Amino acid sequence: MSGARFVRLDRSVTASRTSDVPAAEPVLAKARHENFPVALRVLPRTLRRRLEAIYGFARLVDDIGDELPGDREAALDWLEDDLRRAFRGEAEHPLLQRVTVLARETGVGDEPFRRLIEANRIDQRKATYATWDELAEYCVYSANPVGELVLASLGAATPERVRLSDDVCTALQLAEHLQDVPEDLDRGRVYMPADELERFGVTDLRSPLPHEFVAFECARGRDLLASGSPPSRRWKRAAVSRATAHGPPRRGRCCVQPADAYRACAVIARASGTSFYRGMRLLPKPKRDALFAIYAFARRVDDIADDGGEHRLERLEALRRRADADDPVFAALADVCARYAMPLDAFDDLIDGAEMDVRGTTYVTFDQLEAYCRRVAGSIGRLSVGIFGATERDRALELADELGVGFQLTNIVRDVAEDLANGRVYLPREDLEAFGVDLERPGEGFAALVRFESERAERWYDQGMELLPLLDRASAASVATMASAYRRLLRRIEREPEAVLTRRVSLPSWEKGWVAARSLVGAAR
Repeated sequence: MSGARFVRLDRSVTASRTSDVPAAEPVLAKARHENFPVALRVLPRTLRRRLEAIYGFARLVDDIGDELPGDREAALDWLEDDLRRAFRGEAEHPLLQRVTVLARETGVGDEPFRRLIEANRIDQRKATYATWDELAEYCVYSANPVGELVLASLGAATPERVRLSDDVCTALQLAEHLQDVPEDLDRGRVYMPADELERFGVTDLRSPLPHEFVAFECARGRDLLASGSPPSRRWKRAAVSRATAHGPPRRGRCCVQPADAYRACAVIARASGTSFYRGMRLLPKPKRDALFAIYAFARRVDDIADDGGEHRLERLEALRRRADADDPVFAALADVCARYAMPLDAFDDLIDGAEMDVRGTTYVTFDQLEAYCRRVAGSIGRLSVGIFGATERDRALELADELGVGFQLTNIVRDVAEDLANGRVYLPREDLEAFGVDLERPGEGFAALVRFESERAERWYDQGMELLPLLDRASAASVATMASAYRRLLRRIEREPEAVLTRRVSLPSWEKGWVAARSLVGAAR
């Protein structure tokens, strides 16, 4: 059916039916015109494929419910039958075949998919909504399942997160209803509560809606978004409020001032011995201080994941919600978030990656490892771009994420023995098997495996270094210093792969200084 525009319905469902279901290609093509990016390239390939499967199903159901000529309810019945087949691995429609893969990979059930179908059945039977409660109940079917499916695709569908997602999805559905009033009218539907239309004197939906009515509905949407905002955003609001809104500390009350907080973060960065320290030192003081704060927070996350103590998952979860102005790291971060346009979801990604470490996650394929690398290292790159600023922010965030994968792969190769001693194996099982390597008894294939992983990391560096032209000179020098030091470390490992089994390979101080000097004059390679 490649290139075909329609898929003929299974006539065994309803003998007299002659309707057609849209084919996959025209449905997926609509992703380019949505109000939101469906599957950003910055995401791992596996996750992009899952999000495209969710979008394809949701878009297909809506196209049937909104645009299909003929018997739409019969077509929705056929689709529900094909959904059943999908969960048996026997789907007929290509978009439902993608659902089969999604379900196998994530373990998600069919209930969210069925609710999306039911929403479009409601559309065939119901044209108006008397109250907001009625409309909110419709959103339980039309919008909220999408958020639940996205969380499932991320492996993050806890009851609390689903609840938060429901509020966000309902808010987004409300925004779409406000945007599409004329289009919905053309379909014979009104998705505005009738009692509220009457209250604000709205009698003609073809005319511009009264400002007061729109403001009322937008306020409701904002409240829902605030209620469902991720913990990092709630933390930012609370932290900024506590750290900056109270003015100078009063007698008998402890409140760390930003300057003191930044100094504490700088001490943490300097004491860590990180290879990134010299690169951070090349930045102007405000950006340097901000980057030290990010590093100090990341160090705290790592320390919890690595300390082997009890209740680590609970302690990591507490970091998502903590906003303590008496803690220098949080006080510094509050000031950073107030000053810079930070990609706040990266804080959650960083903690998600640490939780994977605590759970002892292992990786069968590189795609799975890539997702981990983006969480624990790409997140730092994206936060750094928030501090650096960039001429093409979306592209810069994507490239910083790719550079982060290169950094993390270097760490993984360098720390094979240390990680194994801590009960962790990051190298993909498929790679270990391909080179015949058992890390307990590495054998002859180990050197070839290390060189293979090193070459893979080099490719990620090559991609990520396209970030430099998008940054100002000082920021570019900082990134170049960090990347150049890590690439030199990687090449040292490539020359002597077995060394990582006996010691932590590192660069001498003079070489780190030399790299920083070259980066500062734009000569780093």
